Amino acid sequence: MLTNVSTMLRASAVLAALALAAPANASVVFQTATTDPNALANDNTLVLQGDGTTQGNGFAGGSFFLGADFSVAKATLVTGVGAAFANTADTSGSGSIFGAIVQVDPTTGLPLQPVETLASVTLGKVVFTPTTDGDTTASLSVLLGPGTYGVVFGSGLFSADGVADLLVGNDTVGLPSVFENDFAPFAADPSDTDARLFVDGVPAPEPASVALLGFGLVATGMAARRRRG
Repeated sequence: MLTNVSTMLRASAVLAALALAAPANASVVFQTATTDPNALANDNTLVLQGDGTTQGNGFAGGSFFLGADFSVAKATLVTGVGAAFANTADTSGSGSIFGAIVQVDPTTGLPLQPVETLASVTLGKVVFTPTTDGDTTASLSVLLGPGTYGVVFGSGLFSADGVADLLVGNDTVGLPSVFENDFAPFAADPSDTDARLFVDGVPAPEPASVALLGFGLVATGMAARRRRG
């Protein structure tokens, strides 16, 4: 038992040190689209809004969240998440929104939990208020092992209570797997791949991989003891 606790403490210390680091050479880990200079002029937007916990259309209860799944091939330290916004002069006085990294089903690419319990599969989140038309990046430190994850933006959760206009009409990169929440559970949204969502980060230093392995071994050992008990 003491060995497991010691391992967890050492792993936690490594993760904490990595989370406090703010690498100057962070780059784009994932993006759904690149900025189209004409997008702002066209002023086509999707509105992130709603209370995030009940059905509705975002205007009368309910929520509209937008996200996308992405994969990392090796341990990665996420340093920020962001999106392209519009009309911030109108919406910046209306409160805040959230950006979150969540666990997803690797087969469907959708969050493993509905909106009401999204917090239970959230690995990291940040609450912020976009104030500039175009890209806004919010700092967020999350250490990810190899695998598939989701980045999602919305309101009504994690103390976010505002609205924001996501800018669409950008240049889609590849074939991003975008999902939304509107009225019902999360569902694929192939129509809005021109909304620009992105994740910034850096390859995690070797100690991060060791820390992740340590957590995995501890979790496996604890699960085995529970089964035997």
